[in-house]
Amino acid sequence: MGLVPVFVLAGFLEGFVTRLTDMPVMFKIAIILASGIFIIIISFLFHLKSG
Repeated sequence: MGLVPVFVLAGFLEGFVTRLTDMPVMFKIAIILASGIFIIIISFLFHLKSG
């Protein structure tokens, strides 16, 4: 399975969320922070699983 869910999520964000230029700044920052936290968690879990 690997990074497929991460790429699907990135594609969704790129295709639907980032083109909404009239979003409030706080909402944009929340999306960036949530994405960063998700990547860190996934990386940590992969590190634990691999050894």
